[in-house]
Amino acid sequence: TVSGYDLVVFGATPAGIAAAVSAKRTNTTMRVALVAPEEHIGGMASPGGIGFRDFAAVPPCCTINEWAAYHADAYGGREDVWQPDNYIGEQSFYKLLKNASVEVFTGEELVGVKRDGLRLTEITTKCGEERTWSPSQFIDASYEGDLVRLGNVSYTFGREAEATYKEDLAGGLDFAPPFKANVSATWDNGTLLKYVSSRKPTVLGEADQGVMAFSYRLCVTQNTTNQAPFPKPAGYAPENFELMRRYMTALDKAPAFTTIFGVYPYRGYPNQKHDLCDANTFPITSDAPDLSDGYVEGIEKIRREIRSNVKEYVLGYLYWLANDPSVPGLTQNTTREWGLCEDEFTDNQNIPYQMYVREGLRLVGDHVFSEADWTKAKSSQSIGLGS
Repeated sequence: TVSGYDLVVFGATPAGIAAAVSAKRTNTTMRVALVAPEEHIGGMASPGGIGFRDFAAVPPCCTINEWAAYHADAYGGREDVWQPDNYIGEQSFYKLLKNASVEVFTGEELVGVKRDGLRLTEITTKCGEERTWSPSQFIDASYEGDLVRLGNVSYTFGREAEATYKEDLAGGLDFAPPFKANVSATWDNGTLLKYVSSRKPTVLGEADQGVMAFSYRLCVTQNTTNQAPFPKPAGYAPENFELMRRYMTALDKAPAFTTIFGVYPYRGYPNQKHDLCDANTFPITSDAPDLSDGYVEGIEKIRREIRSNVKEYVLGYLYWLANDPSVPGLTQNTTREWGLCEDEFTDNQNIPYQMYVREGLRLVGDHVFSEADWTKAKSSQSIGLGS
């Protein structure tokens, strides 16, 4: 048993790091441990490849400002940098934690949670050997919410029905991707093409257990001095992208790379790095339907398979665009202008360590924050920021 800690924060996401730092600063005599299953800290803000992407929607404050100021130090004292090199972002998170005297433990896979009545009493992690943590308080700051799930606390995931909390935008929505041509989604024998969803659309306003498609937010560049080609994944097969081939062939005009994907420049950073994301300008982009199914409640073996499948899709699609002879010339040529940033994630083939888990489970407590709470909320009551 690991003893002596007053608080264990599980999950080295930006929220987990902020919670650990804030708790330690609130009570400097408190012993705080930040425990993470991943080997790298920072979640999507550094090992995940996004950086501080959405800050323009809210005024940054508190630990976010400190994090950006540490980046400025790394770049020779320039003004705050909101989307740094990913390795700089992780270094800055470590500085925040060190200066707050928060102890960090990475590579700790969660294998057990115990509860006594309504109180979580201990968790067990494994990093070579098992450790049991039994502080007076826990914070679950993981993307997945695994302390909630393994602690048998009530939760849900997917969409609630519109009627559950009387929310106008809950449940199934009337939305269609921007297809501009009709193509068959099946092979001649009637089986579905790869990456075509077999799921029926959710009834308007009704609940389901689908989650937003997960992905990898690759760091890409047109700077040839810092560029690695899109790699061919181990499971690559060109026929997996038959839907894309049929659709592009049917279009009147071939799409450019920046039409197929959202390619967003790093904010406040000068060295031609971009964040690759899905795009609302093309119906088949960096997020594949259904690949995330089973992740929320899956054991680690299942989650590893899902991470592998998602990575294979994203990298396979890029490799197909850059190399397959059936890809239209404009599309292929504009794809070849881009590549992975060679100085990022250097021990992981320039691929982010963290999969983009867009949503996990949600705790269902005595009160659930809903649209009604949001519409009547006052800024003075806020305990967090979002965009």
